[in-house]
Amino acid sequence: MAVNESPNQSQILVSWTALQVVIGIFCLVLGTCTTLLAVALLLFTIGDVDPALVAAISSLALGIIILVIVWIFALRSNNGSFVCLGIRSSYISGWVLACWTGGMFLVSVLFTGVYTICVRELGIEGLLPPENYGDILLDDVWLTVSFAALALWTPFTEELFFRGFVYKGFSQRFGQLKAILISAGIFSAFHVLAGPGVLIPIFVSGIALAWLYHRTGSVWPSIVVHAIQNSLALIASIYTLDEPTLGVIILDEVFNRLLGFVT
Repeated sequence: MAVNESPNQSQILVSWTALQVVIGIFCLVLGTCTTLLAVALLLFTIGDVDPALVAAISSLALGIIILVIVWIFALRSNNGSFVCLGIRSSYISGWVLACWTGGMFLVSVLFTGVYTICVRELGIEGLLPPENYGDILLDDVWLTVSFAALALWTPFTEELFFRGFVYKGFSQRFGQLKAILISAGIFSAFHVLAGPGVLIPIFVSGIALAWLYHRTGSVWPSIVVHAIQNSLALIASIYTLDEPTLGVIILDEVFNRLLGFVT
């Protein structure tokens, strides 16, 4: 299976190599482990620390680490620019752009819904995605800090790294299709601490986000989709909705309407 490139996309060559991407990934792993160790020491030293505060600080710290890695390997050492990372306007616009963005959003959330329903019906509780993120949200006025960190800052930095840096760097070495799958796999693996239930849905989301970047030539649509997904998950936790994912809600509504039409 080949992934066709548009003429505009084929003209853009990034200045970093697949080896530099691998080193960058290793640095992110090291930075993540260091951050987790620092958090563990903080918990041990202070004692009772709000997990929501830990989540917000960790998100901000990992985002900064990502920006440093991208600057070192993609910008400073190779005289690159943020344009090569996808920080630019899309090649497509209007309804076409809206359709691609909305379509990839639906692919992501609906797959998560189908996955959740299937795992639930099979009774494999350990593979269910988390149903509530309320424990990682700060209270009162500080809620905006949590929201900004998890629904805005995290999508921006993760898309810059996994799509703009990892996917684009691998695409020149392995081709578009393999780069999409590899970057999605790495993206999924970096969320393993959230539990095994997120690995497959996030892998599929990674494919959709990388494909969206490929089709639009811009990382902004992927950031928007990622931010909306995170925002909806947090909002559902704030209002303690019964269903764990938007995909489940949509699928249940479609099923009920079809059932009503048939009967």
